[in-house]
Amino acid sequence: MVFGFSLCKKEPCGSSLRLAMEAQRIASLEHVTGNTTVMVAQKQVTRGLEQIKVHYAASIEEREHDKCLPFDSEEVMRQATMIFREGRVDEIVPIANPFLHLSKCKRLVRESGFPLRAHRIGHIGFDPESELWWTRSASALIIYAIRQKFLGYRGNYVG
Repeated sequence: MVFGFSLCKKEPCGSSLRLAMEAQRIASLEHVTGNTTVMVAQKQVTRGLEQIKVHYAASIEEREHDKCLPFDSEEVMRQATMIFREGRVDEIVPIANPFLHLSKCKRLVRESGFPLRAHRIGHIGFDPESELWWTRSASALIIYAIRQKFLGYRGNYVG
């Protein structure tokens, strides 16, 4: 499961492409060990997967009727859970920016009832041109995480 991190007007932006490359690397490692992989990615990362010619099973995209709700990691995991249950997936490798976001995504996977399969995630970084202010720098993400943890804040970017 590849969680998007930033969102740029022209995708894939840097972090989306780096997440796609990490997904490709991890899928290759899993293939070598004989495991079958089903790659599901958030929409901006699928642009990176397409650019590097990596097949994915599903793209998680915002739904027209849900435009009033934040399209955040919780919503992405909610949609992915339906796909994984239908496909009888038994373990999930969460792939996300390892700076704060990965730990949240691991928690979301566990809360959805799936066991984690661990892999080291390489450097993903930030996108100064992102439309999501909290993905432009490490300090912005720290502020966002504090607001989320203590104030229940959820991203206000929709679509």
